[in-house]
Amino acid sequence: MRRPSDPEAGLPSGSAGSANPGNPGNPFGDKYVRIGFIRKVYAILSVQLLVTAAIIAAFIFVPVLNKFAKTNGLAMLLAGIGSLVILFVLTCCGNLMRSFPTNFILLFLFTILNAIALSGACVFYKRDEVMMAVGITAVIFILLTMFAMQTAIDFTGCSAISFILIILLLIFGIVVAIFPSRTLQMIYSCIGAAIFCFYIVMDTQLIVGGKKRKNQLSPEDYIAGALMLYMDAINLFLFILEILNMFGGEE
Repeated sequence: MRRPSDPEAGLPSGSAGSANPGNPGNPFGDKYVRIGFIRKVYAILSVQLLVTAAIIAAFIFVPVLNKFAKTNGLAMLLAGIGSLVILFVLTCCGNLMRSFPTNFILLFLFTILNAIALSGACVFYKRDEVMMAVGITAVIFILLTMFAMQTAIDFTGCSAISFILIILLLIFGIVVAIFPSRTLQMIYSCIGAAIFCFYIVMDTQLIVGGKKRKNQLSPEDYIAGALMLYMDAINLFLFILEILNMFGGEE
């Protein structure tokens, strides 16, 4: 479910540093370096999301692919496992995220496999629910990005809190799986969506940085930044999709 990295503990060494531009050792002291970094992160993220959306749309609207996804669960599962393996490699081998072109190759493979795995889930939902979930996720993501950039509140030092929230969410998910309940599932999905909204704000601030931010990513961590936001968006989408599905009356 989560994550390529965490800001203070899980990033490659040197990834999270002081946001003070007065520090001569801070590469983001030059605003043009920061702007270039932000553009690169969001350009990569945009490509990831477009590729993911295109693959999911193909599996939903192309009958042959739709049937394949519904009747070949093992293939979808293997794609998901493959994406997790690549994510694990990128997370544990921080240098790979900074090694060109290996980082782009692994990111491309991860995005393709992850999109295929997502398609295996989306084909079992109604088309209008999937499209609505995409739209709602996009609106929320944009609004949270604007909030993260404008607010004076610093969320970049909340990595410990964010980690605890994810652990609690995982435990709650296990409880819901053991004791199936529509009410518990709705509560779980709403809490999950809220947690990843928090992650979007925190990760956006880590990427954008600024004088008021305690931590920020380094210029070499554009792959990590894009991957963090991509996973935030995907997880938010999945929780919103499940909420819409339950409101639609599906068991």
